[in-house]
Amino acid sequence: FSLDGPELFWAGLGIVIIIGVAFVAGYYFKVPTQLCVMVGIPFSIPAFLMGFIKIQGLSMFSYFKEYLYDKMTEELIYEAGELPTRDDYWTMERESESRRKKK
Repeated sequence: FSLDGPELFWAGLGIVIIIGVAFVAGYYFKVPTQLCVMVGIPFSIPAFLMGFIKIQGLSMFSYFKEYLYDKMTEELIYEAGELPTRDDYWTMERESESRRKKK
């Protein structure tokens, strides 16, 4: 089991986040070192998830990018002719006045 480039980057970023939060908690709040590291772990979870979770073969970052692109291009700006023609025999439209008078 080895890490590829993006996994290594996100794992490194997660560790940097843990160290940063631990430093801030220890320096400013005088929290013991072991507790500082435990406090930093929840802050680093998104970075680890971004690197290691794959959805349909895409990383989380690529998946979100594709998801946003899909949502932005959801509505076509031209008619492609792929919709079936409407052959409705029953409608909710009311008959016109002239047609009703003829009966």
